[in-house]
Formats: sequence, structure tokens, C-alpha cells
Amino acid sequence: MLMVIFGAGASYDSDARRPVSGPRNASRPPLTEHLIDERHRRIADEYPASISVIDYVQQNISEDSPSSLEMILAQYAARAENSSACRQALVAFRFYLCRLITNATDEWLRETHGLTTYLSLLNQLLEWQETSGERVQLVTFNYDMLLEDAAARVIPDWRINAFGDYVSRTDWGLLKLHGSVGWSRVASPADDARGEPNSARALAAADLAHAGNLPLRAVNATRVTSTDNGDVLFPAIAVPLANKTTFECEEIQVEAFKSTVPEIRRLLVCGWRAAEAHAIQILQDIYPGFYLGIVTGSRPDLADVQGNLGDVFRKGKLVLTQTDGMSAFAKNMNQQLAPLLVPW
Repeated sequence: MLMVIFGAGASYDSDARRPVSGPRNASRPPLTEHLIDERHRRIADEYPASISVIDYVQQNISEDSPSSLEMILAQYAARAENSSACRQALVAFRFYLCRLITNATDEWLRETHGLTTYLSLLNQLLEWQETSGERVQLVTFNYDMLLEDAAARVIPDWRINAFGDYVSRTDWGLLKLHGSVGWSRVASPADDARGEPNSARALAAADLAHAGNLPLRAVNATRVTSTDNGDVLFPAIAVPLANKTTFECEEIQVEAFKSTVPEIRRLLVCGWRAAEAHAIQILQDIYPGFYLGIVTGSRPDLADVQGNLGDVFRKGKLVLTQTDGMSAFAKNMNQQLAPLLVPW
């Protein structure tokens, strides 16, 4: 089995015709450190309480360490344990993130016409999968819909409309472990205020979201103005926090991740920092001697990924490295993939 894990770097550098080394493109899907950029203020204006979170981050973030954004958000989330106001602000921030990524995905797909590096990679893997018969397990920690879009174009009969569609095939699977802009958590508050906008009602019901264990629905919460039955929808996305310990998806996806890891003989990491300790713990069960490929944006990033993978990295055989990003990987992808896809 081949597993491919995607992180924010895969979406950020997903147009081979316009690599990140070229002119700056404002519509490029953002990295984590770009999530509170000033250019997104109009989106924050739609969810005013999110400004409280953004201000807190800006007051505490270090310019020398963009990754500290996740640490500061974790501090804010800790405050929310005892603060109703902070819980409401975090709900608003989730709406802000969801709208930001939704807009970025839509604009990027319009600009690229779907010709992304995701599509190029799936095209290459489809040809190999049909010949080898090996299953391909796709895993992403991104909220965007770029991977689903590519899958629908490359494998037309793979229609991902319901949660079961992500895991039901025997040849392909797709796991979104940190949630998706296309998913929502659903609550039914006691207060019936159906005339109020969904986002406003979500703030009032923030304690329900904080408690967790709400069912999932395949719908984008920022595209729901109100509901007829009184339900409230919260974006089902994991706010980027340092030292995360939980996933934001159906348990069937977590179980699929756990159950497939021991079967992996090939692992390709694309634009993922491997900073999620709870995912690395699961990957510890990977088959010793597996073939490993890593695509990053720089040599220091490669070193970070190797260090974060730890024992997982040491159990594998590194056969593919690309340190100039996904756009460089796409230029001669077939040749670069060859060492990873040789018969086991």
C-alpha cells in the first residue's frame, strides 16, 4: 500500500506554472503563518468576534518564529476553558478560517482550471495503481477541497458526496484528519432563533461546540445563512494549535488511518511538516524498511520533517527527496516517483 500525506505546503505550491519562487500571488492557498495576514481583514469583518483572536495573536507572536502562531492559539484555547467570551471568539475564528480557505480554494481552482499538482500526482499514481493493484491511501491535514477536486477529475466515478465515500473504495481512500471546509458540526440549541443568521446563532451556542462530540454533516457552515429546523452549524475544522491531541473527522477515518498504517510499504510526504505528534504516534506502527519520499520547500524544511518523523523516519528507506517544492516535483514527477514505486 502507498500512503501520501499532504500538508499546507502542498496546497501553497500547487500550481507548477506559478511556483512560489515566482511573483507573489495573493490568491495562493495560505500557509499557516499567513492565516492572519492583513489582506484577510474583510473576511474578519464578517465575523467581528474573530478580531479578538487575531489581535491576541498579533500581540504575542514572534516575527522570528511564524510557527509560534500555533503556540499562541493554543494559549488562547486554554483561556477558553474558563471564558465564555473566548469560546465565542474561537467559534468566530473558525468561521473566519473556513471562509478564508473556501474563498482561496474557489479562486485557486478558477485560476488553475483544476490543473494543480494534486491532479498531476493523482494522474501518475492512477497509472501505477492500475498496473500494480496496490491501494493508494491519501491523507491530508488541509481544510481545502483541492484534493477532492483532483480526485473527481482523475477518477470520475469516485464521487465524494457523503462521508462513506471517503473510505468505501478498495483501490483509493481519502482521509481529512483535521476537518474540511465542506464539513460542519451540528448542534440543536434549546433556544429556537431560526430567524437569526447561522454564524450569530453559532456564537450563542459556543458552549455546545466547546463540549465536542457533535455529529458531522457534509455542508459548508459559512454558506448556510439559516436553518429551517433550528440546527446550528459550526465549521468542522481544527484550529491550528500546538500539541494537538485530537482529530477533526469521523471516527471511521481515524480508524482507517490506524488500520492501514501497518500495511504501508511506501510513504510519500508532500508539504507536511509532520508536527502533529498524535499522527506520528500512529505512524510508529508502519512496516520497517518501507520506502519513503519527502517533498518540501527547502533543505531546512527537509531536516525538520526528518526530525519530526523521528523513529518513523529511521524505520524507513529514504528513496525520494525534493526540496524545491511541489511545483519542482511536478516538472519530472514520473522520474522522481520511480524509486518509490518500484516493485516491493
